[in-house]
Amino acid sequence: MFLNEGGVDEGEDPISAAIKELREETGFSSAEVIAEVPYWLTYDFPPDVREKLKHQWGSDWKGQAQKWFLLKFTGKDEKINLLGNGTEKAEFGEWSWMSPEQIVELAVDFKKPVYKEVMTVFAPHLQGGGSGDSLWHKSGSGLYKQNSVYDFVACADYLVNEDYVHRDRVGAIGFSARCLVVGAAINMYPDLFRAAILKVPFLDVCNTLFDPSLPLTILDYEEFGNPQIHSQFKPRVLGVPQIKSLRDRLDNWLDKVHTALLSVEAEAPDLVAS
Repeated sequence: MFLNEGGVDEGEDPISAAIKELREETGFSSAEVIAEVPYWLTYDFPPDVREKLKHQWGSDWKGQAQKWFLLKFTGKDEKINLLGNGTEKAEFGEWSWMSPEQIVELAVDFKKPVYKEVMTVFAPHLQGGGSGDSLWHKSGSGLYKQNSVYDFVACADYLVNEDYVHRDRVGAIGFSARCLVVGAAINMYPDLFRAAILKVPFLDVCNTLFDPSLPLTILDYEEFGNPQIHSQFKPRVLGVPQIKSLRDRLDNWLDKVHTALLSVEAEAPDLVAS
């Protein structure tokens, strides 16, 4: 991810301006856009900074409005050149890869709220998403699938603790296989979520994985493990002890085929930990 602040010329779209600024300040444009904050963010300059910039720029500016993009670096580190492409004076003396938390911590105080909000919006892409480092994904799949639930809950806790949402108004939504994470989360932490929407829920993981003739089963082995290989598949990792009660709640309004995971004892009793 690149953090870059630059101006947008009249008639120029923000993403083109971001790529231009990246090239001017790092000397390359080997990056692809992964996501964007769908709205503009602003901050005001403190009085001392405003006065300093007034003398430096010759104009009195109150603050800045910014459009943020998340870019994935597709080049090599040695190609990064802070002298840029030679069209602008170098603005930075050094660079470093950092975690989102480090970026927020090192931001100047009057910019921290913006940086925190940006990292919140980009969090799904920075941890667990397919767009990030493969290590993140592997740490939330297979025997470590339950980490996806913990990450999901951590995001909800963050939104509450940072006052983005009231604790009594947290909801969750999942589509297809993502409903497994949502279902586990609302059962493991029932006091955290007040509502949940499961759209076309795929919860019948066990039955599906036991049938390799189905079109997606082989691909799902990478995500959930192969239940026919005990070392790769442990139902307790999927949160079965915690989400068994979900069947009782959903039987009245969900297709029973999609709740078969929650009866995993009947399907594979020898795999279930006591």
